[in-house]
Amino acid sequence: MQAGRSNKQSFTLIEMLVVMVIILILAGLLLPVVQMAKNSADQARAKETVNQLAAAFRAYSVEFSRWPTPTVTTNLAYSAPGALDFCITTNLFANSSGITFFDFSTKDVLSNAVYNGFIVDPWKNPYFCRLDANYTGSVSDPFYNNSVHMLPVGFAIWSMGNDGTMSVNANGDAAQFNKDNPKSW
Repeated sequence: MQAGRSNKQSFTLIEMLVVMVIILILAGLLLPVVQMAKNSADQARAKETVNQLAAAFRAYSVEFSRWPTPTVTTNLAYSAPGALDFCITTNLFANSSGITFFDFSTKDVLSNAVYNGFIVDPWKNPYFCRLDANYTGSVSDPFYNNSVHMLPVGFAIWSMGNDGTMSVNANGDAAQFNKDNPKSW
């Protein structure tokens, strides 16, 4: 029998530190993968909401033979040549018939001093819409500052995506959407 040695087995401080370092390395490798999965899920959710909003616009148009028209008191609305741009709010589809065209959850709505009742994407940016107010069958592309780029649709719905911006070229026109911007066209 050896003097001063115990038969009790235990971890040394070095062994515990090695295990902790391994756990930290694994966590560091896993966090970016989890963040990418979350971003992908948010992107899919935003695209699905844009599709649901587009379906609600079409259903509203079929029911009432017109697009849902925002008012200045219920939406941030402003006129543009041949189009009407606005942020989409919870009362956009309000109607005297009581028909629900778009069902939203409370997590999809932002209410504060600036945005009251705005339907927002997973990144808390409002969804935008451009309507064919003249019923010509087309709207100008929202990301171009001219009427040359026309979309053959009655409305365009989009979100600014995770970064909250659009890609813009030197002329001030958006050359293309960021890849993270969900859109209805």
